[in-house]
Amino acid sequence: MVRIACLAVLAVLVGGCIDKQSANNGAIRFLNASPDAPRISLLVDEVVKAAGYDYGAGSPFLALGADTYQVKINELLPTAANPDTQTIFTKDLDLGVNAEWSYIVVGEDAANSLDVLQISTKTTGVPTSMVQLQFVHAAVGEPAFDAYVTAPDAVIAASTPFASGLAYKAWTPQKTVTGGNVKIVLTAPGDPSTVLFESNTLFLALETSQLIAVVPDLGINADVRPFALVFLSGFGSGTALDKNSQSGFRVVNASAGTYQLDTFLNASTVDNTARQVCDPSTTEETTFLELCAIPFTSVGTFNAVAPGTYELKVQETGNAAVTAASFVSTLASGASSTTILMGLIPDTATTTGISLHTVISGRPIATEAQLRLVDVSQAADKAIAGDPATDRLEVYLTAPGASLADEEPDYTGLRFGSDTGYVPELAGNYQLTLAIADTATPDALPQVLLTQEVALADNGIYTLLIADSVGGVMPLQYLSIDDDPTPP
Repeated sequence: MVRIACLAVLAVLVGGCIDKQSANNGAIRFLNASPDAPRISLLVDEVVKAAGYDYGAGSPFLALGADTYQVKINELLPTAANPDTQTIFTKDLDLGVNAEWSYIVVGEDAANSLDVLQISTKTTGVPTSMVQLQFVHAAVGEPAFDAYVTAPDAVIAASTPFASGLAYKAWTPQKTVTGGNVKIVLTAPGDPSTVLFESNTLFLALETSQLIAVVPDLGINADVRPFALVFLSGFGSGTALDKNSQSGFRVVNASAGTYQLDTFLNASTVDNTARQVCDPSTTEETTFLELCAIPFTSVGTFNAVAPGTYELKVQETGNAAVTAASFVSTLASGASSTTILMGLIPDTATTTGISLHTVISGRPIATEAQLRLVDVSQAADKAIAGDPATDRLEVYLTAPGASLADEEPDYTGLRFGSDTGYVPELAGNYQLTLAIADTATPDALPQVLLTQEVALADNGIYTLLIADSVGGVMPLQYLSIDDDPTPP
């Protein structure tokens, strides 16, 4: 799933955009706070003014002269859709001088519960050393909360809440508080001991105006800390996760050998080529995770670990003659990443000749399937090695049984380690075909290396590895590494 990036210290930018504009201006902005909606655009009088905002992203204020406008918010659909946008909100707005309108898209697309909150404020001056704040509860499916904005070392139980019992779709009036270093804590209503969110130290720039949207956290520990914050400054948005937010980490063995592999998440002080004893039941000061005897095609489960930079060590299981290999791996707060082990270790090797490819999980999107292909096949590379100037690997996504003679490739130029990234697709049944095309003879049919029928569903996240058989040879196979309950 896509996560909102964590900031240990968040410098919230200057807000209140129209106080420096013409005295005849007002302003509008929007935020995509729907966790399963696609990217969203803001239009004014049918002209796109803020395009393709992903979940958790908010636009700057758009200054407009005082007048009447049509405000529209569109979802972006896959390019194969006709039309490729759909309108979720449209309304005429009488925009006054110094009026500020914030449009917050909330709810869930899949549940047909999308809504747009329309928050109206006025441009006002902010006293010296103060910050003007406003909270909105934009987290669908999550409970009401009390919000505290305090000094970083304050005791919440002895503090007065900024907002009490703020329910979903409700927002507070603007209030002024002391700026600078603060912490923000959300608790169960009337119960400061039940913490639902606690920030690291945040820096709120002085004499600014901020709208704080409380949105769903999509991270690995969202079951206990369900909220994230999005700060709308007037010039864009910034985000913050809970101070205890973790990273998700898993390993997939796509190294097509008969051997198994051990992996370790180590502190950077560990000798990077020395072999280690792999035993998950033991506790070692400088080793935080041990995954032992992973066979080829094994897809691991996500482990919750502290965010940070690690030494990721890989070794051939049970072969003391082969030294380990180590790689620097940085795990971001709130993100779930998959490390794919690729390559082969020859029988005569004395070192672990493994390479890595890391992919970050996406989030389900109700209006599309998401398909990502990663080429981890050495045999496919060898198949075009004889004439690399004219031969290339192509992938076709077609109707089941369609002839490639009538199709154009969807992906071209794949090589070992290449990654298409997530591509939005319409839900449906497809034939997914990997082939070699000879560009010197463009009329010739491609040579099929691998073909398989796949079913793609809205809300589905599909990552397929183009993998070898044991030994790094043909026949090839698609290896699914999805979390989706109905993978292709």
